[in-house]
Amino acid sequence: MPETLHIITGATGLLGASMILELARDTSDRLLCLARPGRCEPGVRVRQALEQAAHAYDLPQVQIEEAMRRTTALAHDVLDEDGPDLPQPVGHPDSVRVWHLAAHTNLSERARRRCFAANVGGTRRLLALARRWGAQSFSYMSTAQPD
Repeated sequence: MPETLHIITGATGLLGASMILELARDTSDRLLCLARPGRCEPGVRVRQALEQAAHAYDLPQVQIEEAMRRTTALAHDVLDEDGPDLPQPVGHPDSVRVWHLAAHTNLSERARRRCFAANVGGTRRLLALARRWGAQSFSYMSTAQPD
């Protein structure tokens, strides 16, 4: 059976965590979650986000466990244009699918330039990585809305 690797940004947000739970339920694929560096390990933060999403949607604990079993979480901020590049995905998957769900959502006038630079620059950077990885698809979603 062909192996697909799903690369997911924004995994610690509700949208990203919900996507991880859906992919874990509907596929047998590997999941690589990129999370901004934080105070604790990215795997801990992804698990916390999965627990919050599962609670919000009244999903069973077993779905969280299945998602975590197939998830690798890496601390990486794709929105940081000066950050390090990621290497090619390991394990030579047959198919790579990118789900870009990360965004700065502070749309205040004061943060507008930083938000634009991070979101537009981060998306361009991730598109370049997706091309380098030979991704078959690139999906972008956001829940940001102006005040």
